[in-house]
Amino acid sequence: MRALVEAYPTLKADANFLKLQKALADTEDRIALARGFFNEIAAFWNARIESFPAIVVAALTGMRKRPLMEAAGFERKPVEVRLGA
Repeated sequence: MRALVEAYPTLKADANFLKLQKALADTEDRIALARGFFNEIAAFWNARIESFPAIVVAALTGMRKRPLMEAAGFERKPVEVRLGA
């Protein structure tokens, strides 16, 4: 994104570009919040099914620990935005 802004200085002042930039940042924030919420629930679940008497019920019903959600390296790189077709 920054490379585009440097290559096209008029983009800085363009209202549509600023809206796009804000929308991308907001989307990244919502994804991070959702991942954090999921991880809190999964951590609670994992701790809960390891305590008595839940461990007995979990063993009988096939309840298993849930892995925490992590962003892989490729998911953390900046979003590429291309102008034109």
